[in-house]
Amino acid sequence: MLCVRKELLLILAGLLSLGAAPAVRASMVHEPNNSPDKAFLLPSGQLVVNDDLNGRSGRADTILGHYDPAYGTLLDFNDNAPGVGNGFGSQLLGVPLRRNGSAYFAVTGAPDDSFGGGHSQLGKYRVSYVVRNSGGMSVKESWAEEWVTPGMVDNVWLNPDNSLPNWTGYTVDVTVNNVIGAGRGDSLDYFLFSGLSAYAPFTAQLNTEIDAIVGLYDGMNHLIATSTPVDGVQTLAGITDRFGRVKLGVTGAVDPLFAGQHTVVGPYTLVVVPEPQSGVMLAAGTALVCLFRRFRRGRRRAREHRRSG
Repeated sequence: MLCVRKELLLILAGLLSLGAAPAVRASMVHEPNNSPDKAFLLPSGQLVVNDDLNGRSGRADTILGHYDPAYGTLLDFNDNAPGVGNGFGSQLLGVPLRRNGSAYFAVTGAPDDSFGGGHSQLGKYRVSYVVRNSGGMSVKESWAEEWVTPGMVDNVWLNPDNSLPNWTGYTVDVTVNNVIGAGRGDSLDYFLFSGLSAYAPFTAQLNTEIDAIVGLYDGMNHLIATSTPVDGVQTLAGITDRFGRVKLGVTGAVDPLFAGQHTVVGPYTLVVVPEPQSGVMLAAGTALVCLFRRFRRGRRRAREHRRSG
């Protein structure tokens, strides 16, 4: 009986050593941990963390207007273009260029469709221009990044262009993307796992129902690898550094450069598994085999005892 108890304790110890300590939860993570240099340092040996992303917060709801050159007459405007940014971006397509190649626009925040500055929107946006010829072919593209701030209206335009003598018949598509950078929400998370063996292989797994990925960073905060799905789970393999640490970032799957440029919202669990854990597995497996053999011997002796009786 003593041997069996020792074997059971060995199995239990092995299984416990395979698991991480209780997961650190989002409420325990000190924000902002939205850049590699601000990665949250987990307790030594802590291999599981629960947190969430909120890439939708802090995205300005923009309105795009088309004006005459003097900005005296609003010719057209657009609010909430489907598929642009988080759906609260804006877009005007096929706007005719003036003879000299210019076109004039303004960007404000909702609900200010009179472009008088009556709004409280705050956020960064990117305005993109695609100039097309009379056949609809793109001939020139450009973009710029700006901020929409409470009470402010930005005037943006295409400068006159003398590369053609006459731009009549040419049009421009103007798009205001309000989902660039990290916004003001929790669209990026970084964690520093510690207490592992130096230069040891590991596997990181992201268990979640949201569309997110994991990135591995080096000691200089450079992104060196990103996860790929394995059986539906975002998985990343790597090597710990010389201090036995692993720095990982989490972002939306549409944001492979980890700029925070996404609108993903929801919880996730990030797990780091040191590999191989063959020693523990072998010990647990050996104990199970030993226990099974003792069980069979005990059954056999019981049968022999009944027959002899």
